[in-house]
Amino acid sequence: MSGISKNRLILYGVLLVALLGANLYRLNLAPETEVAEAVSREAAPIRVPELHVAARTDATAPGTRDIFRPNAAPAPKPVVAAAPAPEPVVQTPDPIEIAIGQVTKQLDAVKLVGVLASGEGALAVFEHDGNTLSRFVGDEIVSGFKLDRISQREIRARHDRLGLVAILSLGGVRPMQMTRVE
Repeated sequence: MSGISKNRLILYGVLLVALLGANLYRLNLAPETEVAEAVSREAAPIRVPELHVAARTDATAPGTRDIFRPNAAPAPKPVVAAAPAPEPVVQTPDPIEIAIGQVTKQLDAVKLVGVLASGEGALAVFEHDGNTLSRFVGDEIVSGFKLDRISQREIRARHDRLGLVAILSLGGVRPMQMTRVE
């Protein structure tokens, strides 16, 4: 045996005989059936009216069309209104960001020249547009920025409305650091 069991071969043989028997029965090689007996007794054949063939080959029933001939006229396409074109999205810049940019430009033009300490307090000396400015803690350096703290080598300025803090250093080592405080 080539790997097929004996039981399986018997099953295939039985199936083959059953198929042959069914085909012989279908081909009327088997004993007469009820239909053959009815015909032999001269019974009238059954007529089904839906199976009559049309007398003319070009005649079709109403509501039908010949599938082998093209349609007389193509159906009109439905009219669809065009959707309006979407409006281009214009990103408006954040007004806070615009204000921060303007104030930062003003503070970029300021250079810390020196720090003077006296008994009354500390004084910071700036250069802005060729002019020399001297400010105490709490004084305004440029629009919106007030001097918040003075140390030996740097100052801290605060912009309360925008929540910004800037640190200016002497000698240009760290000219300016800007951070936003929420």
